[in-house]
Amino acid sequence: MKVTQIEKLLHGVMDKFMNELRPDIARIFRFKSFITGGCIPSMAMGEFVNDYDIYLLDKESVDKVKAYFSGVLDEVDPDFFPSWKINLITDNAINLNNKIQIITKYYGQPEKLIDNFDWAHIKSYYTGGILHLCPDFYQYIVEKDLVYTGSEYPLSSLLRTRKFIKKGWHVSTKTMVHITLDVLSKFGNNITPEDIIEFGRDVHENEFREDSIEEAYERWSIDKVSNPLHEDDYEVDADTLITQLNGVDPLTIQARLREKAGMKLTIKEILELL
Repeated sequence: MKVTQIEKLLHGVMDKFMNELRPDIARIFRFKSFITGGCIPSMAMGEFVNDYDIYLLDKESVDKVKAYFSGVLDEVDPDFFPSWKINLITDNAINLNNKIQIITKYYGQPEKLIDNFDWAHIKSYYTGGILHLCPDFYQYIVEKDLVYTGSEYPLSSLLRTRKFIKKGWHVSTKTMVHITLDVLSKFGNNITPEDIIEFGRDVHENEFREDSIEEAYERWSIDKVSNPLHEDDYEVDADTLITQLNGVDPLTIQARLREKAGMKLTIKEILELL
């Protein structure tokens, strides 16, 4: 799909949505929001779009939108029959059944906000009728090269690689090591390049490249592991795990984990929960 086609389609999505909102809330989406994330590369590749992620520019807009959708079903208006329904409202987002997902945990200018996204190819955005493509956008989607650029939730990124692999994306060893290092650092563990190289030789003898590991490792300052990890004696804080699994099947996995909030779990216990 060409840029102009994507712009036209996103314009239609937003117009239809805003026409079914209260006028003051519609103005917020018209002038203080943008669409970004995986929907844009999906449209460019002619794939099914799971949802349209809408972000807002400031906290005031977020607060007004959250208040509106939290009370919209309680408003008495016989002429108000929107085609959409609310699927779920969480601390992170408002999910509607028309594929609209309004992100409420984060807000700000698009150029700054998309820097925190985990994959290079999803850092495009649409606002004011114009689609702004990230650098090398078409190279990423044509070659289907999954490039990880860091994340606040690397465990979620790790789990989502399954989705890309099923769609035919290439996930390099360097990318997997990059994510793994981020996961380890989030959970307070330390590892050296030598440890990773030895692990890599054991797992992928034929395709493991030590130079890729060294290059990936240069971005971290991590000391050597003092104790090896064992299923029975290594413990993870359940609340940290809940946070790190943000966006991954929250209705099932996170529900089970929330029952363990405030506790420390062994690896064995976590695997049994999942």
